[in-house]
Amino acid sequence: MRVVKIFLVCICLQFVFVGAAKAQSTPDASMQKFVKALLDKDRNSFLTLFSKTKSFQLTNPMNEGAVSPHWKSQVTYEELSGDFKKKDGLYWLLMERADNGEMDCFADAVVTTDGKKWRKIGSNKFIPPMSDVKSPTFVVWRKEGKAWVVAEISYPSA
Repeated sequence: MRVVKIFLVCICLQFVFVGAAKAQSTPDASMQKFVKALLDKDRNSFLTLFSKTKSFQLTNPMNEGAVSPHWKSQVTYEELSGDFKKKDGLYWLLMERADNGEMDCFADAVVTTDGKKWRKIGSNKFIPPMSDVKSPTFVVWRKEGKAWVVAEISYPSA
């Protein structure tokens, strides 16, 4: 009887873990987790959506075409997680407003839409709800192993 109970518990746990893996195996599920992490200001959950081995592109279309290091930059996981742990640089650009709320951040695009589902454009690009398809604010995902991770975040900021 005890062996049967252990076997059933193992089977149940396997379904839970397989279900969790499947939940993150689409760009849609990853985008939903991304939005929730920004709404909840959950740094740990947010960081799980980035590759630890490959950088992602951070694009600022306000500076497009300008000779500026702030137009497009490659950001490593180490840079991102370091800033998030210290509440520095990228943390204030992506997750929370800086300077007592005076400076905007990427999370504004989520908060101002009350966490509504972002529109999918193509197979792996998402824009805020009610935005034009040419929105300068977007997230692009790429497949890495079985997970979908952030490939690019575009957000216009001064």
